[in-house]
Amino acid sequence: MKAKLVFSTVAALLQTTYCASQGSLLKVQEDIVKSLIAKKSKALTPEQKELIESVKAVITDTAIPDIMSAQQEDVKRLEEHTAAFDDCAAHFVEMEAEVMTLIDRMKLSRTTSNTCYNEKSVLDDQFESESTGLETYLSMQSPPSPQLPLTSMGTEVEMYIAELVAYFKSFNATYKDYKLQKSDTNKSCVEKSMECSAKNADYESAYCIMLDEVNAVKGHDAECYSITWTLYEETWTSAVANAASRKSDYGIAMQLLCFIDALLEEDTLASLQKLHGCETTTPDTDFLDMVAPDLPDPSTDSIDTLMAAVDVHIDLKVHCAASEEGRYDGESAYDESPYDESPYESPY
Repeated sequence: MKAKLVFSTVAALLQTTYCASQGSLLKVQEDIVKSLIAKKSKALTPEQKELIESVKAVITDTAIPDIMSAQQEDVKRLEEHTAAFDDCAAHFVEMEAEVMTLIDRMKLSRTTSNTCYNEKSVLDDQFESESTGLETYLSMQSPPSPQLPLTSMGTEVEMYIAELVAYFKSFNATYKDYKLQKSDTNKSCVEKSMECSAKNADYESAYCIMLDEVNAVKGHDAECYSITWTLYEETWTSAVANAASRKSDYGIAMQLLCFIDALLEEDTLASLQKLHGCETTTPDTDFLDMVAPDLPDPSTDSIDTLMAAVDVHIDLKVHCAASEEGRYDGESAYDESPYDESPYESPY
């Protein structure tokens, strides 16, 4: 009679406990156990014992290992998505190095361009000085009077002619030297101007390439963290829900094992004691809780440091076609990133 009471009580507990679970992992094992209990009012037959031992083996060898395996899979996925934050940081370091290389190239081309314009300025000053020198020279000229001497003496006429010839010979030679020197300088100025235009074009190209790369780094960095955070948050939410289901299944599995041990107990009193223990003991499932991993500090220090390095080179005189729509505004790369609302607080 007491054995029948044990089996009837176990059947009732199985009916109210496991069937309430949303999981179906242990449904087959539950049905087998309930079937044996429903048919049994005496001690189990050898066949029934063998059957229930096989059920126990399924739970211990398959069901519980599957629960633990699923737990590890979720932990692994969380670790992968957490590591993705480090991947974003590592990729940023690589891109930052490329930007710094482009900054160095831009600085070199700017120095070359500035040096060229300084040299051109010297030539311009030289040309201006030579032009002024020529004008001064011309303004200071006092050629001999064009009037012939009023005398019949041939000697005075000859002297006049000789003086006139000597003056213009000297004047023409000096004027020619001035003009030649000015012409040479003007030619140098034109050539230097063309050279400087080419070097300035190289500088502007290097500047715009650098600026475009900076904007690309900003965009990629913000996108990387945004996507990584979204994937992490989805994984975390799923893992927490899965953990709750696993904890329920694990609790049911352990209670089923407890009931099975009670069924297999030959001594009725011992069976009742075990049953009482099954009813009053709650399996420990805390180890199945998901532990939120340590996430990197959502600081913008790195991107802000890079932007500060770029800010000192901003040249408002240069207009870059790909950057005129405000891709670079000197602000933090995370102004529109998920970090604005401290997303790392949500999983805890």
